[in-house]
Amino acid sequence: CSEADAPVHTVECEVRRRMRGANFNDYTLTLTVLASRAFSLREIDREGFQEVLELCCHRGQAPLQLIADFSAAEKVARRAAPVLHDQDFVGFMLRVYSNGFAQRDADGETALLLSPSAAFFNHSCAPNTCRDTSSGLELHFRTLEAVAASSPLHISYIDIPCDSAEPLAKTIARRTLLHEHYFFHCECALCSKSQTCCRWAKGRLCRRSSMCRRRGFMIPSEGARICSLCHHPEEKPV
Repeated sequence: CSEADAPVHTVECEVRRRMRGANFNDYTLTLTVLASRAFSLREIDREGFQEVLELCCHRGQAPLQLIADFSAAEKVARRAAPVLHDQDFVGFMLRVYSNGFAQRDADGETALLLSPSAAFFNHSCAPNTCRDTSSGLELHFRTLEAVAASSPLHISYIDIPCDSAEPLAKTIARRTLLHEHYFFHCECALCSKSQTCCRWAKGRLCRRSSMCRRRGFMIPSEGARICSLCHHPEEKPV
């Protein structure tokens, strides 16, 4: 912990120590530590903190087990420091749960990012926009096609695989996941008209790796297309 950040890090480290001792899973631990950081810094960035509070938390729609897990984490974290005693950890964690973005590399998830402005993207299983791979704490988004002015931009909250063997290729599986994690029933154009997403995805996803075949959207770039995930150009048929 650097000296300048010691007050915040001291709280975070104590929350982490207590959480580790209580055997919470890594995801719940990460959300709890992120919440403790936000509460510690709220006076420094009141506007940013308020933007987070304006996001939906879906407390009344979230699964009871999820609420129970977050409530147990809240009880542990509140005892870590006086600044956390009366904070609504559950509400904050639920906001991150349904509005956060995972940062990934080739080995898996490396960070969890929350950007209130990016959280306002609505979902479609046939999106016209995608998240581009970026490093650090930035989120970049690119359109996948020409979009008329004032038309809505949609991203996909989940994988849209082009291989029929993938579970999320089926519309019913995607709708189930979206309902469980984001608390809505998907009525996008693709779900409303098709039982799978494979035909739509095959012409729009990169085929270089199994990960690219699930979330590597091909982004138009100077007359060509590059993968949003691996950044390789589209392979031309021989």
